[in-house]
Amino acid sequence: MKKILYLAACLAATALFSLVPEALADKAKPYQPQHSKATIGDVKITLAGPAGFNRIDGLDQNLDDILLSTQPANAAALAIYAEPESWKAFNNRQGDEAQAGLHCHALITTPISLASEEINTEEFQAMMTEMAEGLKNDVQQKRDMTASLDLVSNHQVEKATGVVERFLVLDSAPNYITYSMSSRLDLKFKGVSDGRISRTNMVNSTILIDGKILNLHLMADDNGPSPEALAAMAVAWRASFTK
Repeated sequence: MKKILYLAACLAATALFSLVPEALADKAKPYQPQHSKATIGDVKITLAGPAGFNRIDGLDQNLDDILLSTQPANAAALAIYAEPESWKAFNNRQGDEAQAGLHCHALITTPISLASEEINTEEFQAMMTEMAEGLKNDVQQKRDMTASLDLVSNHQVEKATGVVERFLVLDSAPNYITYSMSSRLDLKFKGVSDGRISRTNMVNSTILIDGKILNLHLMADDNGPSPEALAAMAVAWRASFTK
């Protein structure tokens, strides 16, 4: 049960941390970017992003700080990717645009606490079923997910509220589940009268590969691809790992 609750919390938090603006960047966590393979326990996995995306971790220190400093403690980031146009817009940002995140990016993570365990198909299916039920309940109860991010500990944030607004399973098989989520994050900064509301759409695939769990997160804001286009991109990306 603890495994399932942790995994659900990490996935919901991932949908939220993609919304955190650059103003929250603190210090980078230890990270070794640009490896084409990842080792999870004793299993080596070749990493690849969605079709047409470029690997971007290690190219912008501020961006790495944002995406990694708000990550749940037990989730290990393995790679970050972005659409070329989205990365270009982010990299050339100026003035007020400096507060904006990437319009569309992808992230590969794995739960650290499960890295040493070998999970079979039956266990994986049971975990995914309970995870889906947990996330559905979060949506129905409008549960605040920002506690897992501890955003208020940041000296710039006075109040933070984040909810997963929608959860829908798109496809599943014995070794994977693909689903879409939408999230909303409300931030009130100290000394600033107006708050900030950010929304994101995410299509996530959780995959079982040689007994290890890999999460493929594909995220976009309102200026990124439509939910339908995002879903098609995510399904094709997942298929590259499970074919």
